[in-house]
Amino acid sequence: MQVGERIYCDYQATTPLDDRVKDAILYGLATWGNPHSSDHIWGWESAKSLEAATVKIAECLGLQSSEIIFTSGATEANNLGILGFAKGALNKKNKRIAVASLEHKAVLEAAFELRDNEGWLLDVIEVDENGYIVESSLKESLLNGSCLVSIMAVNNEIGTIQHVRKISSLCHEFGAYFHCDAVQAFGNRLALFDALKFADAVSVSGHKVYGPKGVGALIIKREWVDSIRPMMFGGAQQGGLRPGTMPVHQIIGFAEAVKIWSEESEKDLPRIERLSQLFLKQLEERGIDFKLNGPVFPQRHCGNVNIQFSGINNHELLGMLQPKVAASTGSACNSGIPGTSHVLSAIGLSREQANSSVRFSFGRFSDEQQIMSVVEQICSCIDLLI
Repeated sequence: MQVGERIYCDYQATTPLDDRVKDAILYGLATWGNPHSSDHIWGWESAKSLEAATVKIAECLGLQSSEIIFTSGATEANNLGILGFAKGALNKKNKRIAVASLEHKAVLEAAFELRDNEGWLLDVIEVDENGYIVESSLKESLLNGSCLVSIMAVNNEIGTIQHVRKISSLCHEFGAYFHCDAVQAFGNRLALFDALKFADAVSVSGHKVYGPKGVGALIIKREWVDSIRPMMFGGAQQGGLRPGTMPVHQIIGFAEAVKIWSEESEKDLPRIERLSQLFLKQLEERGIDFKLNGPVFPQRHCGNVNIQFSGINNHELLGMLQPKVAASTGSACNSGIPGTSHVLSAIGLSREQANSSVRFSFGRFSDEQQIMSVVEQICSCIDLLI
């Protein structure tokens, strides 16, 4: 995406709001009644719009409407999927959770909460140099009695696409509940649909699919709904699992974003991957000394390019790229937190290597001209830094 001279290359932090989604949100704002007011037409109209949006998401993703629990975003969905299950599992003999070492902080911090304050045992599953979980590490945890496993479908920093089907099979072999953070899986159709089909609970977010911020969902298989307990109280909305007046206009926007994705992603995602590969090719042809962090394409998110620039400090490079190029050193949720990326550390990078790494991420509104311009900007900055 380009606005004037500024080029956006941070799609994995957030995606720009699609104009078609914006129009849907504005339409939804006109339906301002409380969808839970059942005694008058304003409430009826709002409830009808909410139901239609929910059905739209369900049909696009191959779900039942009853499986969708709307939240304020993926952080809340992850917490509900993990802490809500843990709360429902109080009588379980083995209170043990397993999470991968490169999970998003919303998953890691929830796991730490269970360990530090709720008496749960925590196993942190190892990953290899490309970010794939070490299967023997997960199996050992399950053999030791883990009843709750949370492993993401697609990593937000290095783009690794996990083998969700295999992970699910292993978890279910031992009777464990499998939660999957699939927020970044809109960058790979197979990864998303595998998560939705094989995981027991899946977290998704509106603003990672060109939709609005402030809305997401936890998708729970019907057989596991009774195992989840609410994390907040005050109403009977959504079966009491997530009480509170529902933001109809945001959900309408989310639904429209999912619909556009379902119709266009088969063509758009390969185009984005070609742009990512063009970016790498152009850097190589310009003689830039770099190394790709994580797996090669197509075993990674189509728009994710996380690379080490040999001998270059990432913050200095990003500072020099401002205000023309927007990229990042890693997860936006870790911004401002001192220290090396835990994801890059998990795959074995040294502090020096991690501190020379930058994540560029491309998406729907990226094009070849932008790629060429970004490469030119990077080369100019590196020439000054060397």
